[in-house]
Amino acid sequence: MGGERRTHRADAVGATDPAAADRMQSVLHKQMIPPARRLGHEPQQAQARAALCVSTLLGLALTRYVLRFPASMTLGQEEIVDWLDPTVQRYLTAPTP
Repeated sequence: MGGERRTHRADAVGATDPAAADRMQSVLHKQMIPPARRLGHEPQQAQARAALCVSTLLGLALTRYVLRFPASMTLGQEEIVDWLDPTVQRYLTAPTP
């Protein structure tokens, strides 16, 4: 039973379920690539920049909801924004390394 629950949680973040992965691809293409194109210095890098942003957000989701790391689980919404905002902004707007 415990293994089934973990698998279900992993599916929720698109880790193992093809339908969930398709939803994540849709989010990437519809919600993340357009702002990356608008904000980035080089529009041809929009996909890479958007993928980096999504990887950061999915990493938090994985540690918070699937792996249930106590430090991730106890972060409040404002703390999450405070920690992740500079990273996401850098991915979207910084010059190419």
